[in-house]
Amino acid sequence: SRFWERHLDGLEPLQFPFARSALRGSGKGDRVNWVMPPALYSELQRWRVERGCTSFMVLMGCFQVLLYKVCNQTDITVTSVHGNRYTNTEPLVGYFMNQLLYRSQIDPTWTLEQFILEFKRLCLQVHEHSAYPLQRIMQFVRQQTSGNIQQASFTEVPSQLTDNLRLGDVMFEDYDLRDKASAEGGLTLYFSDGETVGYFTLEYDVAEFEH
Repeated sequence: SRFWERHLDGLEPLQFPFARSALRGSGKGDRVNWVMPPALYSELQRWRVERGCTSFMVLMGCFQVLLYKVCNQTDITVTSVHGNRYTNTEPLVGYFMNQLLYRSQIDPTWTLEQFILEFKRLCLQVHEHSAYPLQRIMQFVRQQTSGNIQQASFTEVPSQLTDNLRLGDVMFEDYDLRDKASAEGGLTLYFSDGETVGYFTLEYDVAEFEH
């Protein structure tokens, strides 16, 4: 896809100043939890609605700005999973997900609002081309760099995944993977909407970041 070639041309891996690169990917993780208080959460919802943005666009955009500040680099790539349910797969039972790469090149002169609106445009483009196979995207990435470009991930978790979901005599319950102490390396930020607050979990690889 020409879009992905343009989107990822010349990308640079994140360079965390405090990460121990030789120990990446230990599989042992830890997490930090945070609740966005009602007043701030309400203001976030008002702000995003006025600008025609989703919570994903605003919070993923803010996460990228945080990485820009921490890594002191303007080329920021964050991954996220996306449900690939199209007309030809709707009748099928199975797990149809794709990992998407959101790459931003941040202009230090922008205000936060200017960047979020630019990131909104990027999100719409990425989703438009989300059916392109990840394997082919990664083949192109490997031609650009030998570094790991999947060091940071953002995942929006539905607040109620299986409420009252039953299949025959079987009742399904939520299984929250955020409670499991594991990590594939790097950072993963989870977000979930509550009724009046927002819930965040930052998961990180212990060997890489905890020292």
